[in-house]
Amino acid sequence: MRWTNEQQALIVKYRGTNAPSPTLLTRIPEGDRRYKCPVCHLVLSSADLIEGRCPVCGESAGLRIMSWHEEREPVMRQLVALGIEDLCTNDPAMTQRVIDAAGH
Repeated sequence: MRWTNEQQALIVKYRGTNAPSPTLLTRIPEGDRRYKCPVCHLVLSSADLIEGRCPVCGESAGLRIMSWHEEREPVMRQLVALGIEDLCTNDPAMTQRVIDAAGH
């Protein structure tokens, strides 16, 4: 995947080398958050939303905060424990193991 300069800057700013924590997640400004629509599967920023709804299908209640491409198993375990609502990864087998081990 080719990341834009803007995306790379957000990764450095919010992810760095630290594991996620509830405090770190709440520090992400609304404008930098990404959501995934469970109906049409579009990844959206806050600016994309129209009155809090997906601009494609109109869904509002099911928008989920999304973790984008986490590949480190210890960090994935922490994300699952935090209750991240949607996970994107290049290692679905590892993700499934983590989810199963957490009892989800």
